[in-house]
Amino acid sequence: MQVVVASLKRDRRSRQFDGKSMSRSKRKTPIMGITSGGGQAKFRSQENRAKRRKVNVLIHQEDYDKLPDEKEYGNEWASPRDGKQWLTDKDSKWMRK
Repeated sequence: MQVVVASLKRDRRSRQFDGKSMSRSKRKTPIMGITSGGGQAKFRSQENRAKRRKVNVLIHQEDYDKLPDEKEYGNEWASPRDGKQWLTDKDSKWMRK
C-alpha cells in the first residue's frame, strides 16, 4: 500500500499519468488574429510615435486647428494582422497556447 501511494505522489509531481502530459495551456477567450502577420506591438508603437511627432510639431508651431483626428493614425486594417476573429469550436487545436 505504501509503495502505491509513493508512486502516485511521484507521478503527480511529474504531471504525467498513463504516459500523457497534463500541462496544456488553454486560451481563456476564444479570440485570435486572422492572419499570421505576427504581433501588433511594433505596428502600434510606430503609429503612436508618428502621431506624437505630428502633435508635437503642430503644438510647437501653435497650429492647433490641424491636430490629427484620433483615427488618422493606428488604422487597424493597415496592420500586419487584419483584426481578430472568434473561434466557434472551443475544443479545437487553436485554443491551445
